[in-house]
Amino acid sequence: MTWFNLPLTQDPPSGDGANAATPVVVDAASASAWLARQPQANALGLQSSLLQALEAMNGWRLPAQKRFDALEALRETLFAVDDECRRRFERKPLPLAENEQRVFDTARRLWHAAATGYLHCLRSAVDATASGGDPARITQFAACVAHRALVSLRLELTNNLLAAHEADGTLWRNLHAILATAEELGVRDTAVVDRLLGETRDSTIGGQYAMALLLHLAQAWSLSRVQFLACSRWFARWRETVPVLSERPQRDDASGKAAAAAPTRLLALDLALDRALPRRGEVPGIPRWLVLDGVLRKMRQRRRALAEGESPEALKLGSELSADDCSKLLDTLMARLKEAARRAPLRACDGTNGSESPRLGVVAGLPDIYHWLGGPTLAATDDAALRLQRREQEQIAIFGHVVRNEAAAITPEVWQLAQEECDACQAEDAGTDPAKANQLQLRLCRPAGTGSGRLSPRELIAAKLPGETGVQLLRVDSVLARLDGSLSLLVHLLPGTPQALLAEARERGSGRQLRETALLLAITESAAASDSLTGQDGVPQPGDGKQQYLAVVPAGLPGRSSALALNGSDKHRYRLLQCREHGVGDEVWECSAAP
Repeated sequence: MTWFNLPLTQDPPSGDGANAATPVVVDAASASAWLARQPQANALGLQSSLLQALEAMNGWRLPAQKRFDALEALRETLFAVDDECRRRFERKPLPLAENEQRVFDTARRLWHAAATGYLHCLRSAVDATASGGDPARITQFAACVAHRALVSLRLELTNNLLAAHEADGTLWRNLHAILATAEELGVRDTAVVDRLLGETRDSTIGGQYAMALLLHLAQAWSLSRVQFLACSRWFARWRETVPVLSERPQRDDASGKAAAAAPTRLLALDLALDRALPRRGEVPGIPRWLVLDGVLRKMRQRRRALAEGESPEALKLGSELSADDCSKLLDTLMARLKEAARRAPLRACDGTNGSESPRLGVVAGLPDIYHWLGGPTLAATDDAALRLQRREQEQIAIFGHVVRNEAAAITPEVWQLAQEECDACQAEDAGTDPAKANQLQLRLCRPAGTGSGRLSPRELIAAKLPGETGVQLLRVDSVLARLDGSLSLLVHLLPGTPQALLAEARERGSGRQLRETALLLAITESAAASDSLTGQDGVPQPGDGKQQYLAVVPAGLPGRSSALALNGSDKHRYRLLQCREHGVGDEVWECSAAP
């Protein structure tokens, strides 16, 4: 069963027939000699050179053992170059800048080329089995090359997740095909040592396959870098507790009673697909079942131990996250895995289901939202040129570009309100962060070619929702770049109706007068009672007759100001009380009306 995609190969020329097209890497010796000639200090240059060498080798017909030896000789350099280049695209605003996109595409293709080389070796093992070769030798070789191929694809998936990009169908088709081939050869559960991974001493093909799916189901693209590293380390330790079954286990015995050992959290798979999971209502061509009970049990045990006072270090959860942050992350991962087992994804939200997705106007960023709401242009001051220059520098540091001139007319972008689940976002709507369980969440789609602004989690946007007359503020929870060039965003609504505010402050140290854009959110009792942002101690509850205000101000403005006043269009003044959350380029503060 070898339906993985492999390029056509040809015999390399020999003797006098050798020319410039002859592969420079054909075995371990030539690979080591080629590496010695490369500039090791230039990671980007070496990344491109490695890709060219691997893709060239994949186009030639070589003995499987020599190809494998060449790949092994290059593999340590592959890991080092990938680690160095990953920072160029990891957790960057989307869409990626041209240079970031180029490095990401090369990194993705590099692991794909490595996987293709190992798949050539795996196909040779399958052919040798069919022709009656030595079973013991073939089995050992097949287990190693299948494991290497699957790890390469998992690392390609990791780069997709770190860049928040949807993985393509070729990756998932090859992942499924490797598992099916390993089952056919009887090596799915064979432990293989891989010291370069630096995770566990050894792992199985089934465990690596399960880990790839766990990262996808956990929506790892929406996690922060520290959360992603912790999640990856946990799944690496627990992946062998997630078996893949070829037959659905029976939950009832012959007498109709529930079987005691029957798993309760099963996820249906289809190895014939070029997607991670089958969509709801599809009949699987090659069905398999992923059992999530074991990994969920591990999470519950750690969650209970943390609640009882155990430290993350004692539970081998790492030291990057506090006990409270570990508990929150475990809750989030458990919710997403449980929801994935309960619900299969619907069709993609691309408008092909016969119904038009509702459209809405969207503006991103505090300055543009301020002017969209009718805020007056900031008055010129004596140091206007210096203020403008510093604002542009701050915008470049935060957003990667300078936003449009504050005096220019604001034209909202036209986005879509997604009504159905994407395959890549399959559990976002229901398996959301438990911390946002009381907030209204929406999934929006910014079509390809709409606007030039870059977006990232914690971004502030404003939208006119379908059926609403006013503008609503929304906070971006996650952003995912899809294969068609669109962006899929999960957002939650901030409470209250936004109004434009003018923030006037005196800069600490220099004494300069600052005038900045800000927003006011006046929250009614019903909004305050229903939204988790306003459900903490000291917040008005229904019936207490109090009015609550939130102010959105530029990031860092309160910290560098010795005096700060917020002036509304109604001549009311407001003062800041307590910071509630930090966004990209903004902060949300509790505030009160000044007497």
